[in-house]
Amino acid sequence: MRIRTALAGIALAGAAVLSAALPAQATGSAAEGHSSTTGTAQVLSARLYDGLNYGGASLPVYDDTGCDTDVSLEHSIPNLATSGFDNLTSSARGYANCDVKLFEHINYQGIQSAWFTESPDLGVLSNKVTSAQFS
Repeated sequence: MRIRTALAGIALAGAAVLSAALPAQATGSAAEGHSSTTGTAQVLSARLYDGLNYGGASLPVYDDTGCDTDVSLEHSIPNLATSGFDNLTSSARGYANCDVKLFEHINYQGIQSAWFTESPDLGVLSNKVTSAQFS
């Protein structure tokens, strides 16, 4: 078990911290409606929900392989507006060994969450998420 996963609940309970994250390269993300270019089966890596406690409409996020157990960035979505889910996320879950980190603005800027596997309430980030990373 990754240490950051065990600590994520504690960090998220204190709400998101205000910081300016450096922009990262978008790598291998595939949200609903996107298809794999490799022809391999898609793995559900995460799901973003527009309601608290994993309720309401959701955006499933797929990848070719899911995530591994190291701390490297596996894939990301620099702008959720391209998936029609900008400023809608209120809760989120990671799957296939993926932890999730959410950001207020495009390209991983603004208020950000701690890394987490599950968050039933995003607190100050609810309905403000515009980009996401998965590790």
